[in-house]
Amino acid sequence: MSMQGAGAGGTRIGGTQIDGTGTDGTGHGGADGTMIRYRLNEEGIFPVTRWELDGRAIRPYALHEAVADTQGQARSKAWIYAFVVGNRVMYLGATGRDLKDRLDEFETSHHPASLRIREQIRKALMEGKEVEICARLGTDPDTLRQEADDLTDELDPPWNRIPPRRGA
Repeated sequence: MSMQGAGAGGTRIGGTQIDGTGTDGTGHGGADGTMIRYRLNEEGIFPVTRWELDGRAIRPYALHEAVADTQGQARSKAWIYAFVVGNRVMYLGATGRDLKDRLDEFETSHHPASLRIREQIRKALMEGKEVEICARLGTDPDTLRQEADDLTDELDPPWNRIPPRRGA
């Protein structure tokens, strides 16, 4: 993975800008609760691809070669991942499987949570927004799930929130 300094503008991986300064000047977001990708960068979570529309379906664009290279290896398949729109972390998760397999689930699963996230991704894409997929490979799924839970508590990504049940 090619990391290069981008001067005062932040760090780039390949051609993707991965950090910046938040609205409060700290790099950690503003009073509105937005979190800049810089916070993910601190945790080693970097852009690997983005979601794209294919008709009404969503698909991850080709995974960054550094991620794709790990898919066939015998090492751990533990990943922590985030979906980012603009500079805001919208969703955080962790999986003990190949990242591609987990992303495929967002495309095809009928599980209520996957359906809900898929609709959020589709809506953002239809509004012309880019939805980046950021990720980090780890070794222990349980540790990464705990990290994802901790970051979710800290960042409060809106797509992680479970909507209230109708009629409740």
